[in-house]
Amino acid sequence: MPIEYLLEIEHSPFPLRVKHPEAIRSIAVLKAVGLLEADIYPPLDLCARFGDYQLAVVSGITAQGREELSREWGPVEAYS
Repeated sequence: MPIEYLLEIEHSPFPLRVKHPEAIRSIAVLKAVGLLEADIYPPLDLCARFGDYQLAVVSGITAQGREELSREWGPVEAYS
């Protein structure tokens, strides 16, 4: 689930390069709802399959993404 992927990468060093298709799918969803900033290569195309994407570079989690993490799992101290 995409929100769980957000928790998984919360403490990762950014920029984070991702090549796994399932992770790229989660990144695309999280980016679309404004929870993280990322670029996906080749650029997103509504006609393409997620398996066609080769790389996602996550530059960071947005303030909205941090709020969502806090809402879902409590303050950072509770799960770090």
